[in-house]
Amino acid sequence: KGGESDNFEEVCDRISKEIGIELEPEHRFEWCAFVPRSSSEANISTLNRYFGKKQNGEFKTAGIEVQQHSTCQFVKDVQMEMIKDLDRRMSAEPVIKTLEEQIERLERLEIEVKDLVIEKKVSKSLEEYNVENRSVSALKRAKHHGIDVKPGQRVNFVVRNDNADPMNRTRLDFEAQRGDYDSEFYKTNLIRAAESILSPLGLDREDIRRRLSTEKQQKILSR
Repeated sequence: KGGESDNFEEVCDRISKEIGIELEPEHRFEWCAFVPRSSSEANISTLNRYFGKKQNGEFKTAGIEVQQHSTCQFVKDVQMEMIKDLDRRMSAEPVIKTLEEQIERLERLEIEVKDLVIEKKVSKSLEEYNVENRSVSALKRAKHHGIDVKPGQRVNFVVRNDNADPMNRTRLDFEAQRGDYDSEFYKTNLIRAAESILSPLGLDREDIRRRLSTEKQQKILSR
């Protein structure tokens, strides 16, 4: 970590020599957090999954859910809100609070279905899939409506009931109805997005679930 008078490029060059990986100066950060690969590899962070606040006040993200096409807009928006929560306090508490509030909105079926649409790129034709996954469910819905989705194209859908049969597991974006979505499925996605933000603080998915449970119990007792 260099002092304020150090030249930015010189600091990068010095770090490159120390760690054996060449760094190219691109952004000046006020702070930056690198995200572990997964909850099972909590101590292994990667340089292509990070988020932080640049010195000009803008937030920069890479590799996390907010950058992924398959993440619905609702989860993206909440994840950005959680990054701003972390920036204000640099602690887990405000992030957990935001997560809890948004989960409650999910459970009350208040989220607009347009913000829950998942966009998936199709790699094969419907007949070539061997596993009945969500993409296959959406492709079956498309076929039902006479829509031919070819490999390389994208299909947009809302998860209606993740435990249902393929035809009822999803709904295409244009046929999804308000309040008709699987809140548990989206809750899991939201917790995964929170884990990306809180894992640099040493919290994994189970830690987050325990904290959510504690917060809920305390709220009930205070009524």
